[in-house]
Amino acid sequence: AILTEETSVHERIDRAFREIMSLREDVDLAVKFGLYPIDDVYTKPETACDLAKAAADSIRNRYDIHCQTYTETIGEKAFIRSYVMDHLQEALDKKYIKIYLQPVIRSISGTLASAEALSRWVDPVYGLLSPADFIPALEESRQIQKLDLYVLEEICKTYRARVSQGLPVIPISFNLSRIDFFSGSIFEEVDAIVRKYRVPHHMIHVEITESVFIKDGVSISTQIDKFRDAGYEMWMDDFGSGYSSLNMLKDTNVDVLKLDMKFIEMNVENRQKGIQIVDSVVNMAHKLNMTIIAEGVETKEQVDML
Repeated sequence: AILTEETSVHERIDRAFREIMSLREDVDLAVKFGLYPIDDVYTKPETACDLAKAAADSIRNRYDIHCQTYTETIGEKAFIRSYVMDHLQEALDKKYIKIYLQPVIRSISGTLASAEALSRWVDPVYGLLSPADFIPALEESRQIQKLDLYVLEEICKTYRARVSQGLPVIPISFNLSRIDFFSGSIFEEVDAIVRKYRVPHHMIHVEITESVFIKDGVSISTQIDKFRDAGYEMWMDDFGSGYSSLNMLKDTNVDVLKLDMKFIEMNVENRQKGIQIVDSVVNMAHKLNMTIIAEGVETKEQVDML
């Protein structure tokens, strides 16, 4: 932390950044600078440091910039992150977190195949919080498993209630975070909930984001096989979102590839190239005996293309 009256602070930061990056040519060092301009002499030093750090944290996953000045928007997001970390259990206990089901439709027949469970935090104080507001905060604080298992339990409760009433049911998928797999007991915890509500395993589909396979491929693959051996379908979510390695597909046993919605959001200029890529991925998936799902389909034109 540096307190300075230096007027050329940006130039000094750029120079420091270049020097730090040159220390190890064989390693991509990550360094982020956050600035908080003090315009009130009564600002406490620790407050200024916290706000500068909030600015730096806001670009943690940005690779194109290394310095960020604090803004009110950054402050609001940092506050929400802190609020989420401190109030998750309350939100679960009081059912502030709602489960919505997004349909998965067969492209040829147009019939309902299954659904994906999505969580939305409807807070009495701050209103609707999107997953972008609370998922990263829960992953950072290692609380994401509480949410994931809560979503699964809500799915299973719904299944059991509908079966008891003689209503139709469909398979439902839910997401597991890469953090969940570090506990070493995620399979046992998932299976215990599913058995508690007497849900057939083939009615539960487990989604894992594609980036997990890149970073933790070997250890994750072993646990995936455990799920599949027990009868759960395993889905690779966000395929093609930026991490894809075709090589990993030969070492990973999944049942379904979910195409990232970027493939579907095509403009006129890249439409033909996009269609050719989707066509190739679909053919590849089928040759590997995988089902393929496209995310973000909202128009008749997109359906026709698929």
